[in-house]
Amino acid sequence: MLGGNCAVLNEMSTTASSHDRETIARINYSSPSATTYENNTDCIQDGEYVTGSIVEYACSEHYNLKGSRRRICIGNGRWSRGNALCEPECGRKVPQGLSAGGKPSAIGKWPWVAAIYDVKNELLVCGGALIREQWVLTAAHCLAIDGIARPRDRKDFRVYLGKHYRNDSQDDGLVQKREVSTVILHEGFNRYNYDSDIALLQLTEPVEFTNRVELICLPKHELRSLSEANLEDGVRGW
Repeated sequence: MLGGNCAVLNEMSTTASSHDRETIARINYSSPSATTYENNTDCIQDGEYVTGSIVEYACSEHYNLKGSRRRICIGNGRWSRGNALCEPECGRKVPQGLSAGGKPSAIGKWPWVAAIYDVKNELLVCGGALIREQWVLTAAHCLAIDGIARPRDRKDFRVYLGKHYRNDSQDDGLVQKREVSTVILHEGFNRYNYDSDIALLQLTEPVEFTNRVELICLPKHELRSLSEANLEDGVRGW
């Protein structure tokens, strides 16, 4: 959500209470891209909102509010400045001790890890990392046609999020299954030396964020090298 015309409330759940000439509306956004509004829009439409109205923005669970939490309908009939944005949480794992030597992790400890399966052969081909609601980052060699630096058909793959056990029969109701709409290999991928061995999978529909499914945190744009971030991590997979 960017900016806000508070007289337009489609695709949102709201509750409002009136006291004299002040209305307090609490707006919950299930996704940061659910609805976009232009800045400096009229906050008085059909008499629904009046000068002095206050709108408080809140995000759904697993999202963090960035920007102004409150906007006021000022004397010129427009909302006060200040944008609000609901951004998905990232990198939040279940607190556990370190696991070394290939020991099993606790269920849900790594909520951004995706399992990529070969549908026809019913085999786990690779792991991946959830970077947006509908995008998984993985290795190009996992998705390429054997001996050719071109992607296999998207229908060859299925992606699981929130998965712990390799055997599907042990999955519970918190595992999310998604089909693939697009397979993108890095244009510089070299099948001989694995240079630029990186790829993206676009899912047919966004995932639902839960304690078992969240994004991995990506480096900030201004970061010149990963060594500057002073990060520690390890290898995840089955």
